[in-house]
Order: sequence, then C-alpha cells, then structure tokens
Amino acid sequence: MSSLLLNGYFLERSGPSSTEEGSRLRIMPGTYNIVPHNTTDHPNTFELQLVPGRSGILILSCNYPRNSTGCLLPGGTSDVDYVGSSGIRGMRSDDFMGYLRDIHTDYARHGFRIIINDIQRPRFRR
Repeated sequence: MSSLLLNGYFLERSGPSSTEEGSRLRIMPGTYNIVPHNTTDHPNTFELQLVPGRSGILILSCNYPRNSTGCLLPGGTSDVDYVGSSGIRGMRSDDFMGYLRDIHTDYARHGFRIIINDIQRPRFRR
C-alpha cells in the first residue's frame, strides 16, 4: 500500500507544549494514531491515541482558538488565530474534516496517523 500525504493545518491553543493532563496547552510534536470518536457532545470527530501524558485530545470542526478547550482544529487554510475550510462554513468540497473522514474510511485498515510539527505562531487574541 502506498502512502497518502494530506497537507493542511491544525490550530491549537498558544503557549508551550505540555504532557500535563488537563493543562489545555498544546500537545507535544509527534506522530499519533487517530480513531473515530462519536459522543453526544462531539459527534463525528476523531481522537488522538497515545498522546504522552494526555487523553481526550480530539480533532473538531472549528475555526478559532476560542472554540477549543485543548483540541486540534483542522483546516486547509490558516492565518493568525484562524484556520479555514474546517467544516463550519462552505461546501463539502471545501470541508477539511470531510477529507479526513473520507481518507480515514479508505485507509483505516492500514493505520491512520497524523504528524504534528511544532510551529510557533503568535499568541491568539481573546
């Protein structure tokens, strides 16, 4: 099976990366398996597995850091304090979460991972 590379962005809260449970800070850079996550509060999302010192790290469709309590917000475009095309607005062809769902459906049996690189961004506005 060949590899598939999907380029995009994950917006996280500002500050240092942390392994402290409940810290609401960014996760450590690394490669993480993701699995479907579906609850009443967060339907049709993904959860990262084996994040050092952390649990319940989700990938959600949101555009601004104020929408996050420590989760990853995916998008196809980015700017300061913003990630776009994540599913809040726009059609499915512009829906980055939709791309993740489709790809997961096609590749899940081979393992589905994401790579988080540590890219410093300006502190978000409150």
